[in-house]
Amino acid sequence: MAQLTNKIARSRRNQASKTVSFTDMAKSNDNRLQALIDAGKITRDALSKMESVDMSNCVRPLSVLQLNYNPVNLIGPATTAMTNVVTIDVNTDLDSFKKMFVNLKERENHVEWKSIWKLDYNMFNKFDLVTGQHYVIYVVTNEEMHLYAEQVAKLDKNKLTKEEAFQMQLDFRPIVRAFQESYIDCVKDKTKKFTLDYTDIINSISVKSTFMKKYRNNISFNFDAVKAAKRAGKEIPDFQFSLVNDKNENYNDIATDVISKINDTLVKTTVDFLNGDVKRVYATSDDTDLLDRFVNAAAENKELALYIKQVYKLLNNAIFNDNVSLDKEHDYAVLRNCIYSKATELQVEAKDVINVAISVAMSNVFASKDGIVVETTKDRFSDVHVKNIFPEEFVYAIADVEPIAVLEVSDIVEITRDIEDGETIEFVDGVAVDGSIVFDVEFSGYATEEDGCFIYELDIYSYDYVESVMIDITYKENVSVKALKEANANKTTKDLQDKGQALNKAVEENAITHVLIGGANNNIVVNSATKQVIANTKTPTTLAGNKVIDRIMTFEAKNNNQQLFMLIFE
Repeated sequence: MAQLTNKIARSRRNQASKTVSFTDMAKSNDNRLQALIDAGKITRDALSKMESVDMSNCVRPLSVLQLNYNPVNLIGPATTAMTNVVTIDVNTDLDSFKKMFVNLKERENHVEWKSIWKLDYNMFNKFDLVTGQHYVIYVVTNEEMHLYAEQVAKLDKNKLTKEEAFQMQLDFRPIVRAFQESYIDCVKDKTKKFTLDYTDIINSISVKSTFMKKYRNNISFNFDAVKAAKRAGKEIPDFQFSLVNDKNENYNDIATDVISKINDTLVKTTVDFLNGDVKRVYATSDDTDLLDRFVNAAAENKELALYIKQVYKLLNNAIFNDNVSLDKEHDYAVLRNCIYSKATELQVEAKDVINVAISVAMSNVFASKDGIVVETTKDRFSDVHVKNIFPEEFVYAIADVEPIAVLEVSDIVEITRDIEDGETIEFVDGVAVDGSIVFDVEFSGYATEEDGCFIYELDIYSYDYVESVMIDITYKENVSVKALKEANANKTTKDLQDKGQALNKAVEENAITHVLIGGANNNIVVNSATKQVIANTKTPTTLAGNKVIDRIMTFEAKNNNQQLFMLIFE
């Protein structure tokens, strides 16, 4: 007995000794890691293993803290890739479905797919007696993730049946939602993630519905060929649907999903419609008939028409200049803001601006002694400037339809209640204000239910207000206000004018930063720094006083024509 007691005592002493040893090792390791933190040299992996961190002596606190923050939000690409798995049509495109799985390969043996969800183990039924609603609750852990992936690795892709594929889709739905929640949490806390990533299970494969949504601006119905044939007096070809992205990927080669069947039906309906009555009417009608409703718009808004006409002339100078390349975002968008702002200044409604712009494109508009003259002829209509400045407005104006858009059912991430027919709901960043519907699109505004979708008005007339003046008469260097008054009295002002050379030189030398707008009609522009008159403007403006220039748009004119200048103010 004594021997046994001594043996136990020795064992306990050894155990205690080991405990002290492990504790000392842990403390030593923490001290080493803390030293790395103080020096700002700790790695992300090392930092994640520490239970507590002292940042009081850290020389690079922000850099260290950033290691524990994941700024990349994966919910968008992850949701798209995973949703494609559950929406692909396995009945018609089983091959594409097979390509979606990382470890689905040819194997000697095929283990039939069995659902990973077991009732009362990781799947639970719940019935609410009060509301009468039935719930199915899934418990998704690392175990379920690995179980799904392991089953995929036991499949032979050549023997996989449509029935198995369909069950794989059903089993994957709870996993999609689990990954979504994980990626949301990981934005702020990278530790809240599963041991597997979605990329360990599936590949990102495009499907037709998301492909069409992403590259909708590339959709073509062969309009250019139809128009070209009409203008050349040749037989008009059929309207044809095509969608090819910048990578030369063709819509027809993309995997088919359930939702895309609806899109394909709509495309076929559209093509049939275009090749029916539309083609027949277009072939026998005069293009100018489409312009009839725009003819009078310029004459009814002469001041705005003159301003827009000068903008078109400015762009003509740019087109004829080989060294100029205009950018839609930084050039055309700026001009669009200027035109809408001028319309506001002239009390013209935003929705009428596109009508005036189209009318001006087939009109000669100029300022005379008797006022602004508008001469309209549909024979010389050119839509290039209109389409570049007003791409969206032009489409809806020509088509003569209201600017509306649809929130598709396929974009719904979550819905918690029944929606009444015709019900209007307010959304903020894709979420209904009552939380009942969540869309996978960032939409803010009011949408109305219609035939199972949500319809909303497109705000195609929104713009950023800017003040601007179009310069269409310029003066030589060193023309004083006094000299201009004397020239006006003597009717010799043309002797003081040039074609834009002096002002262009000042622009190139950055000698024009502030101007003073004055005169009886606010049409005199003076360089605030030199007090010299630099220009007149024939386009009307209510602007007056000192202005700080933000940008000057100008392009060299050809054939000794007047160079135009757009002064845009801060």
